[in-house]
Amino acid sequence: MLDSDSETAPLLSEGGLTDVPRIPDQTHSERHATASQFLPVSLLASLGMAATVATTIYAYADLLCADPTACEDTEQSAYAAVVAIANGIAHVVAILILGPLQHLVQIYLKAGLYLWVSCRAASVVCLVIGVAARSVPIALSGRVFEGLASDNLLHFNLNTIFVSIASSAHKEASRPIAASLALYMLGTAVGPVAVTVFRSYTASFTTALVLFAITMAYLVLFVRRPMHRRTCPASTEPTRAGWRKSPMQVLLSPLRPFYTNPTVIPYGLSLLLYTAVQGHLFPVIMVFASIQFHFGALENGLIVSTAAICAALQILIQASVAPILARVGPRLGWRPRAPSEGYQDRNTVIGALVLQMIALSAITYVRSPIQLYLAVALSSAGLAVPAFFKGHFVSFMPDAPQAISALTFMESVGGLLSPFVLGTWQAMVPGPSVFLLAVALLGTTLGLFLVAGLFRSS
Repeated sequence: MLDSDSETAPLLSEGGLTDVPRIPDQTHSERHATASQFLPVSLLASLGMAATVATTIYAYADLLCADPTACEDTEQSAYAAVVAIANGIAHVVAILILGPLQHLVQIYLKAGLYLWVSCRAASVVCLVIGVAARSVPIALSGRVFEGLASDNLLHFNLNTIFVSIASSAHKEASRPIAASLALYMLGTAVGPVAVTVFRSYTASFTTALVLFAITMAYLVLFVRRPMHRRTCPASTEPTRAGWRKSPMQVLLSPLRPFYTNPTVIPYGLSLLLYTAVQGHLFPVIMVFASIQFHFGALENGLIVSTAAICAALQILIQASVAPILARVGPRLGWRPRAPSEGYQDRNTVIGALVLQMIALSAITYVRSPIQLYLAVALSSAGLAVPAFFKGHFVSFMPDAPQAISALTFMESVGGLLSPFVLGTWQAMVPGPSVFLLAVALLGTTLGLFLVAGLFRSS
């Protein structure tokens, strides 16, 4: 967590993020790169994924519909089934790869990012080949690569780097984690625009591949220093030991913090339940808007863009503007009390969840599109939760990279369950009641988070 000195420092201050302990026998040219060097990767990758959204839509439409711009009802059913299968494949692969990936980045931190960019580009190539060969299986194989390069794994790779090059107290990691998520959200806001601009899968896949190529070039040319994982005193396993485990041990190895310290299990369950709600929340909102206000692709796209932009602004204000105000406050005669360790991120998580619960409750009473957009803007507060949740969690865990792995595993499982939680309810009970279910689940999420804090302080 941020102490009183680091909190009043500017965002990504050079003193905080570059002050890396020297590793024995490490030459001057092999020092760790700074966290700020990796922030552009989040934005570039998000922009590439935004273009890939359009690629997926038009590729599957071209494969399954006689007229890709106007699918028939039977074709739409087939399309929905294929997309559901593809999403399931991607989520399962993301869970299975996390254990091996964790052991890989112990050897070389940047390896995870190289793998992510390569696999994400490969998923687009598979779509192109599938469309050219008129083969749905080939197109679906791209979802395997997409599972190897999910958004959760992108954040896992970046967050592992941030906590690994932070100080031994991990207090500098919270700000780059938050800044990275904010940049990712800005790229996400471009997604609906990409779907509108790119009227063919050819244009969208070309843009996506160019962006991924730029991302890879940036990693190779501008982040050239080798990344060595900082050894954590709490880690007792040798680096190579992970490769001698059984497949099941490797698969479950990210959960190690939970069975070595059972008191933090409620934190994991809290994030799992949060992701199970959040992963399918905006599709649920768009379905509701389509039925209630007859929204089309443009209006639904604005829902996603509004939420992403508002979430990015909130994160940036919390991570950068607030520390600046705290720094200039004493000069103006205002001396706020220094927050205790874990105080700021913990309270941000609580506040964000409460705001989202209020916003989702309000959606059940909206009577006009503008009211819905306002509720969505307020609900976007919940999108900031993962960054500050992780910042809070790693602040007291002895092995921060391992803690990030554990939380990523819970996020991946939550993402897999997500369509079955809110989606099934909305299909069985049409109407705004699905938002009340979301509020109840988020309330449980908040309860688990608070209980976990009590266990830790007891």
